[in-house]
Amino acid sequence: LPFQRHHTGETRAEWLRQIRPALSDPGHYFTKVICVEGDARVAYSTESTKSGVAIRYIRAIRGPLAATLMRRALAEVVEACATRSDGDGTWIHCVDSLDPGLTAALVDIGFTRSSVGYSKLVLRGIRELGDVQRLASPFCAIRPEEAERVCWPCKVLSKETATYVVPIRPYWAASLFDRDLAERELFGVKEDVALALENVYYSMSAIDIPEGSRILWYVSDPVQAVRGVSISLGSVRACARDLFRKFSRLGTYTWADLVRHAGDPWRPMVAYRFAFTERLPLAVSWSRFQRFLRARMGRTNPLAGPVRISDEVFADVYRAASDS
Repeated sequence: LPFQRHHTGETRAEWLRQIRPALSDPGHYFTKVICVEGDARVAYSTESTKSGVAIRYIRAIRGPLAATLMRRALAEVVEACATRSDGDGTWIHCVDSLDPGLTAALVDIGFTRSSVGYSKLVLRGIRELGDVQRLASPFCAIRPEEAERVCWPCKVLSKETATYVVPIRPYWAASLFDRDLAERELFGVKEDVALALENVYYSMSAIDIPEGSRILWYVSDPVQAVRGVSISLGSVRACARDLFRKFSRLGTYTWADLVRHAGDPWRPMVAYRFAFTERLPLAVSWSRFQRFLRARMGRTNPLAGPVRISDEVFADVYRAASDS
């Protein structure tokens, strides 16, 4: 049967017992099959429960894109829950029989081991750390340094999380995270990069962005607006040649692009690794962002490279981008 886990010894009867409830009651279960180039690659089914949402099963056909597609499907479930999450958030519990591939994907998306398997608290907007920890306490404890990743797409204000604004050109923004800009590109974007949750962006900057920090993406001329926010996975500094060898599968840069940018294959650069990118509902213009900087930090900034900003400026930007 499609999506049966033969590699774990799962039998046809076991798989049928798991999928029959969803197939026989489509009004109660939401079931989706994701296809790539016409072939079914991922399937999952969810149902609403008293404590939130249960993922009854989530499977990917084994292959080069299996891990990427599994994470993208989980992110899709999280994003759907976030749109209807109330003040106390929504819990997602994965009750599928776990295998190593699914367990790794769940952890990467911010699920944590809980009393009922693997669970994730989905919240919206901006929250204080104490509020998030209180809401999470029925199922799991959340450490300060992991709060924003575990509760993504919620933004958690705490002294452990710094925010940096990184300027990026429109083409690279389209390739890495901005679907609206990508739709305007004549030649499209790399499929595996567009699907990925983790990406990398190369820079000549001398500034390192620590793991766990936030990145606000300022898309430069002619867009001139803040359009996205990500979580940093850390910075790696090395020569262009070594960075490309290590991260070519994650970035949208070709070797020719990187050499053109660096000017010399042996020139030191920094690779900013990032994940959990959220495209902001509303773009925040250059002039409005500069007003926030002046009001909160007493000065504007030309954004010639990555710049650290205060929690207050980030909160102003994020709220402005979320207003309807």
